[in-house]
Amino acid sequence: MGIKVNVSEQEQRSGDREPLPAGKYHMAITDVQMSSPADGDNVGRPMLVFEFTVQDSPDTQVPGRESKEFVNRKDFVNACLWEGALYTIVGILKALGEYENSLDSGGDLDVPTEPEFYLTRELYVRRAVNRKQKERFPDIPDYWIQAQGYSPYKQTASTGATRQQSDSLLP
Repeated sequence: MGIKVNVSEQEQRSGDREPLPAGKYHMAITDVQMSSPADGDNVGRPMLVFEFTVQDSPDTQVPGRESKEFVNRKDFVNACLWEGALYTIVGILKALGEYENSLDSGGDLDVPTEPEFYLTRELYVRRAVNRKQKERFPDIPDYWIQAQGYSPYKQTASTGATRQQSDSLLP
């Protein structure tokens, strides 16, 4: 005799599965937390940990894959918030159209750290092979493909949504 429990839809989807392949994904920011590296030279320095959720994957670059195959899958990115390591947060802020708004009068970046600033915002995330990870972990291909770039999400009529006015020359 066992114990009967209801299994949620999310629990049903759990289990081992292949990582997201290289490609360009339409994602929403579904969680952001302030953190710090756990080890190495940067322990104690601030970083934001982003959780992205795939909304659509129009360019998975994998023949035979449906664009909806990866919908609701998660991807995680650490954005370091110290000089010399700002590439990720700068890319995310530019993709959200917030980079210029985040510069203070002296030209320094004032990074928003409140989760509410980011939550539900959408962007494209490009996943590609990280050569440094490939060299560091030659026997673990799952580590090689990571977020490598960010670009603005532009809604189009083909997605059933309206185009963002800020990017259009039309009224």
